[in-house]
Amino acid sequence: MVCKLLILEQGVGKAMPLEYKFMGEKILVLDSDRNRHKMAESLLDEAGYEAVAVEDEVSLLQALKEEGGFAAVLVRESAYGGLRGMDVLQDIKTIFPEMPVVISARSLTPQAIQHFTGIGAFFCMEKEAEGDLLVKVLSKAINENKSSSEKKSA
Repeated sequence: MVCKLLILEQGVGKAMPLEYKFMGEKILVLDSDRNRHKMAESLLDEAGYEAVAVEDEVSLLQALKEEGGFAAVLVRESAYGGLRGMDVLQDIKTIFPEMPVVISARSLTPQAIQHFTGIGAFFCMEKEAEGDLLVKVLSKAINENKSSSEKKSA
């Protein structure tokens, strides 16, 4: 799984176009730090996505079940807020196995990356690496998920 992640990371940096294919898609952002999730919302809104932010796992799962229509989920793991990305990812994948989930954390060990990708994370990145890379990764996740869904329904 680590090799897949490294290949994807190289591809994102070089192959993603600057315009994003699925503008206007809804992305659910989970972060217990209100200031940080406002920054993510702003970044995604500027890129043409509709970002919806929640501060806890209960709100995230409720939004996924009741509101629906999300193209991807961004889980911003917080060491201080008690948010454990692996638990959240497992809960999302149990209910919505096809949902692309991107994990952003303060620090990621190779073991953590392997575990996240092993239970279904599309991509893992350190919070400091966010910015344009975050938008490109989410765009790629949405694009691949839509392509996969179209192939299954055909």
